[in-house]
Amino acid sequence: MENGALSVDDAWDINDANVVCNQLGFVRALESRGGAAFGEGTGEIHLDDVGCGGEETELLSCYHSSIDNCNHGEDAGVICQFTSDEPPREEGSIRLAGGNETAGRVEIYLYGEWGTVCDDGWDINDANVVCRQLGFDRALKYRDSAAFGEGSGEIHLDDVGCNGDETELLSCSYNSIENCNHREDAGVICIETLDRLTPGMVCSFFHEGL
Repeated sequence: MENGALSVDDAWDINDANVVCNQLGFVRALESRGGAAFGEGTGEIHLDDVGCGGEETELLSCYHSSIDNCNHGEDAGVICQFTSDEPPREEGSIRLAGGNETAGRVEIYLYGEWGTVCDDGWDINDANVVCRQLGFDRALKYRDSAAFGEGSGEIHLDDVGCNGDETELLSCSYNSIENCNHREDAGVICIETLDRLTPGMVCSFFHEGL
């Protein structure tokens, strides 16, 4: 926007960030950031209380207030995914979002699109299957209640019930008719075998409080 025009982080979430990234020509948002994570702007604060559904084509199509009670310490930001030139995904592929390489919100590729997993019944057995499917040794923790932020789009799986020995998440029992919302998105924290971890990596798990 011109002249330092900004939106602020009141209620700023991944749906708002997705709209911004899509409007800029990127694939999607990886994270929404608040608290002037990329530095404080200057000039007017044009938008407050932005509320996007995630499917809008531009930010001004989202609900917003032009009367703000904010300051530039609350400037909103996004981290976008640059391109989509990645190998075609197979049905049942999974990835972690909203965290880092070893921890994040569980997303699964089904019916030609990425979606999330509901945390109803989500436990350490389910998390172990996810982590092993991603090539890790096991799960350190399972997370619920959108601990890594709310996803967007479809919620593909609900009531997941793994024994813990399955090789992929789709081999577990699950319900595809869900009664969830993205506040219930499931997540995991994975850990590699100790002989592949450096001392610094081990310390970082505890330092970050994961």
